[in-house]
Amino acid sequence: MKKYCVNCGKALNSDGICTNCDSKEKNTNSNNGLAIAGFTLSIISSVLCCGIFNLVSLGLSIAGLFSNKKTGKGFAICGIIISLIPILLFILILFLRFIGSAIYVPFTGFEI
Repeated sequence: MKKYCVNCGKALNSDGICTNCDSKEKNTNSNNGLAIAGFTLSIISSVLCCGIFNLVSLGLSIAGLFSNKKTGKGFAICGIIISLIPILLFILILFLRFIGSAIYVPFTGFEI
């Protein structure tokens, strides 16, 4: 199947270069793999309650957000949010557990 130049409409050669205006074929199928991987892993790890994979998905999503590719920023942001929710809940539960054990006074009986 022949490909054509987006600038002048002439046929491209086998290297993807226009013989008329010497412009290169633009790759429009560029996806941000890190962002998509982080988003997918954050959903899977949140559903399966896998704590270590939440950290991995958070790292992948942050790397996908700061990558040079223009696409996939929404996937990266959603991956960050979805993977942060279980992490923050775990920290909150630990905090409440330590606060609860610090103020707990065992019942020793009634004093009259």
